[in-house]
Amino acid sequence: MFDGDVRAVENAGMIKPMLEELEIDLPIYKSDVSVGVENYVIGAERKKSVDDYEEMPKKLYPESEKEVERVINVIRKYDKYMNVLFGNDSPFFKDAKRDRS
Repeated sequence: MFDGDVRAVENAGMIKPMLEELEIDLPIYKSDVSVGVENYVIGAERKKSVDDYEEMPKKLYPESEKEVERVINVIRKYDKYMNVLFGNDSPFFKDAKRDRS
């Protein structure tokens, strides 16, 4: 069993194609993750969660709105990088002749 959502670093594009190659049917389950600061807690289940997260420190620290926006912009940038790395199966673990999809 491997995490299949926010904490899905185990996949990294390798586990699923390797399991398919070995014809092993292993379920992948979502991992529920939450982030909390003081009394605010949000679920990190979807792309909109970054927007929800951005609201939280802005409410807690309104005097630091510009700094919060800078941090969120960096988070969004690295989220794109992570999606490139982990959002798809790695081509190194696919059989190019057999797996044309």
